[in-house]
Amino acid sequence: MPTLTSRVAPLILDELQRGERRVLSLTVAVRKALERTGAAKGDLTGSINSALRNLADAKRILNTEGIYSLAPRHQTIGASEPGNGQRALPVAERTPVPRRTKSREGRNQAATRRNSLKVEQYLTDVEKAHGCARAWALRERLEHGHVTLEELRGR
Repeated sequence: MPTLTSRVAPLILDELQRGERRVLSLTVAVRKALERTGAAKGDLTGSINSALRNLADAKRILNTEGIYSLAPRHQTIGASEPGNGQRALPVAERTPVPRRTKSREGRNQAATRRNSLKVEQYLTDVEKAHGCARAWALRERLEHGHVTLEELRGR
């Protein structure tokens, strides 16, 4: 398990470069990455939880109510695309997101966390009716704050 945990940690960091994630989202992303190489079989939850604890202890990631994100000093742009010819830019050098968009997404994320049971039930219903891919796409939009549960239900 330590060997698998050491192989999982960089994949987790790479996935967190893209934004905040929950354990389930990280598990699916890591499984997809490991399936390409045929490196892992069986349940990865224990290895991922262990890697998350180790990364949190090393202060490389933050755990806020079950949502994981990179610690501010470890966030960079371009780190997940090796060999793209660009240097990784620190977070401070990014183009700032307009405050209005940022606060709306923050409110949406908070609403998603507050209504997590309703969100899970809705996504389960969507998965039964439309398949896993559609449910997963909606989950990503909800977790990133691009849409609220009420907006999805209104469609």
